Amino acid sequence: MFNQEKVCNYLLTLCRARSQKGREAILGKIVREVRSEPFVKQGYSSKEISASVKHIVGEARFKKRGERVDYIKDAVAKLNSEFRSSLGAWNFVISIENLKLQPRSLKVGDVTFFKFTPHRRKEMRTKIWKLIKDNPHYTTEWKKQCVKNSDEKILSLIMDKTCAFVQITGRLEKAQLIAYDKVETAIAVLKLYRSPRYDSHREYFHITGKVVQTTNRLTLRYSQDGRKIDTLLEKVGFFFPFELGNKRIQFMRSTGFPKLHEILKKENLNNFERRVINSIRLLGSAFEVVVTKSSIKGPIGLGFPLEKESEPKTTFEEISLNERLVRLFIALESLLIFDENESLANSIGERGAFLVRDTYVKRRNIKAFIKEMYRLRSAYVHHGKSKLEYRMLRSFTRLVQNIILRVILIKDRMKWTTEQDFKEWFERKKLS
Repeated sequence: MFNQEKVCNYLLTLCRARSQKGREAILGKIVREVRSEPFVKQGYSSKEISASVKHIVGEARFKKRGERVDYIKDAVAKLNSEFRSSLGAWNFVISIENLKLQPRSLKVGDVTFFKFTPHRRKEMRTKIWKLIKDNPHYTTEWKKQCVKNSDEKILSLIMDKTCAFVQITGRLEKAQLIAYDKVETAIAVLKLYRSPRYDSHREYFHITGKVVQTTNRLTLRYSQDGRKIDTLLEKVGFFFPFELGNKRIQFMRSTGFPKLHEILKKENLNNFERRVINSIRLLGSAFEVVVTKSSIKGPIGLGFPLEKESEPKTTFEEISLNERLVRLFIALESLLIFDENESLANSIGERGAFLVRDTYVKRRNIKAFIKEMYRLRSAYVHHGKSKLEYRMLRSFTRLVQNIILRVILIKDRMKWTTEQDFKEWFERKKLS
């Protein structure tokens, strides 16, 4: 556990501190020392520990000098005991919407994706039974009914669904947040390997509740003069599941997935690895922006029949395209920008080109394409208008994926372990 004697000495100093700056510095030392223990860090935030420390100091100041030392020692020991008693090892099973898994399971860092099969359902029923079977306050009949209710009302909800399993040590409430965060990161890694049909087939997937289920939406449209009435009948939500089949997994394994898996298993990442994972998470958030296709079926009302010969028209909602473009650039900025004073379009264009292309002409074209997409992004951000086409966004999306994958594939060969290593590599490329 944390060094109680050191914390007690810090607290005594904090009680005597006069200046606000001095108190904040000592408080920071106490919080860092208490959170130096990994499972305390997972269980309690800096804010929560700071509040506990301030309470102890507040009470200690009312004690006489002779009593203050003993009070602080007792308070720190009690705090230590509370941390220990509230921390535990927790397993989380989180349902994932619209993800179809072909192999039995897939590990992404600390997260395992699997299908909740009848066998797993039976295992959970057994766990529930073991939990209550020795309780002397309930009859056997009641216990059986409890297991049955849990099975029918809870376990049935995730039957045959793909789920994510993760183990976290810490306080339950904080552990749950960490579990969701790890699953979010694992999902972002899977989205890094999305297929080109992701949008056209609506293969959106996420933690249950983060995607809209398939449903029909009807919008009536009619002119004020009453001469024309149209209907817009469209499907919203996802259409097809995101399939993690053997071919996709083979592709993932050949393009950096094993390296990502090992990075995500680490307890502490270096600053270069954090930069890469953060970029992947931001890329994943870009794919949460639904690019909407609307199918117009034809006019209705006033006795007019549907036009059977006319083909349904499709339109894209431009705002969705632009929102995705903004998020894609944020993902690139988090990976390729090192200084807030840099020219974003020029720096991202040059560094992206260096990573994915090997000839001058190809690099020049990539840089020009990135600068044009940045112009469209700026037009939307600053003026609310942009002539972005879906084909351009699709090409840019693929380029962003390739840039991130390229970084993952060559990082070991280039010996990148810090942001400075990464930055100097670009400088050498530029000046060579």
